[in-house]
Amino acid sequence: MQKEYKVGERLSERVEISSQTCPIHGIYLWKTVNKVKATDNTELHYVLACPMCMNPKIEKEKADTACQEELNAELATSYSLLEARSIIPPKLKEASYKTFTVSNDTDKKARDFGLYLNEYYFKQGGKGNSIIQGSHGVGKSHLTISIARKLNEDFKTIGEPKSVLFYPVANLFRLIESGVDYNENQRNQGQMMKLLTGVDFLFLDDLGKESTFGNQGKEAANSRQRFLFELLDSRVRTIVNTNLTGEQLKKTYDSAIVSRLMEGVGRNFFTYPETAEDKRRLPF
Repeated sequence: MQKEYKVGERLSERVEISSQTCPIHGIYLWKTVNKVKATDNTELHYVLACPMCMNPKIEKEKADTACQEELNAELATSYSLLEARSIIPPKLKEASYKTFTVSNDTDKKARDFGLYLNEYYFKQGGKGNSIIQGSHGVGKSHLTISIARKLNEDFKTIGEPKSVLFYPVANLFRLIESGVDYNENQRNQGQMMKLLTGVDFLFLDDLGKESTFGNQGKEAANSRQRFLFELLDSRVRTIVNTNLTGEQLKKTYDSAIVSRLMEGVGRNFFTYPETAEDKRRLPF
């Protein structure tokens, strides 16, 4: 009687039942039909093995393989999500800490705050939202993407990939409201809600911009506010940047949305000073 038996990590060898028994289990040992070489013995020799002694090793190998396959699948669906599903403006495709220019004290403080958030969420396992506030053109989006990309890389490095997404809020609602009719918009909204509530870290870019475009009738405004409330209410870690001050947020959004936005923020907010350099200002 012959069976297939994996010898070491080299190849599968046929085996037969030998006349020798296992001193532990008392059953006949398997013996390779042909002599083989092993990593710890380069001389050609027969290999004897007890099938019952081998079972734990085989099960461990299977478990290790299954864990690796699970990790690979998680890496494929988590790590790659940031670049595959995010909406990143073309001018910010290369945005990261490496391309973040520090030309003044404000830039340094902003970068240091971003690195603090990376440590808070990655090393400390922090929860709660974070907010970056400042005028147009001061570098909020670049900083936000830098934080997102570093988080994505850091978690991958330790073999614990997390799902990270970056979405400009205005683009988010354009996608939701791009349907040909109300029913399609509702389907879009449901799919988007499922995606955004399911990720570990959500980065919302330019909150408040959505209130300045498109149909700003009461129905559209209410629909957007309901969506934002449900989204923020369903999440644990959301990082937001906005041009709006605290007072402007209160005037723009329902108090319940502002309350959810501020959940867990604590010291995790950065405000650019009014004198911060506008990096997009016209040269004339």
